[in-house]
Amino acid sequence: MSDLDSRFNIKDYIREELFPHFLCPGCGHGIALRALLWAIDDLEIPKDKLAFVCGIGCSGRLGAYIDANTFHVTHGRPLAFATGLKLARPDLEVIVITGDGDCLAIGGNHLIHACRRNLNITCMMLNNEVYGMTGGQVSPTTSTDRYTTTTP
Repeated sequence: MSDLDSRFNIKDYIREELFPHFLCPGCGHGIALRALLWAIDDLEIPKDKLAFVCGIGCSGRLGAYIDANTFHVTHGRPLAFATGLKLARPDLEVIVITGDGDCLAIGGNHLIHACRRNLNITCMMLNNEVYGMTGGQVSPTTSTDRYTTTTP
């Protein structure tokens, strides 16, 4: 085990009282969250300088587990909200956690404009290829051969 492994304690970054989590068995969102928090720890970003903006869906719910400034916003709007937050508070490290449906469907134009504005916002899009919380419907990134509740 490296020094970094022994120094990082995920409990410093999560709201333990909200566990157990809601994620489905085998879902990679928890692994992605741990990796993100580990990177934040490695970069030594103070929690009071962090702001997480999360959308709707499985990935959007991850913000509830993070012990920092978190915002849970409407579907497709986390990047638009994060843009306003970063403009108002440029001192914050603004991190968006969003899913494929939230980011690429209803929020697609906001993604384009956030990239165009280049405001130093981090966007972590988690792609599970489905609208998972509402029954498993097809999403913008669903593989053509994948079965969902809304595709034959």
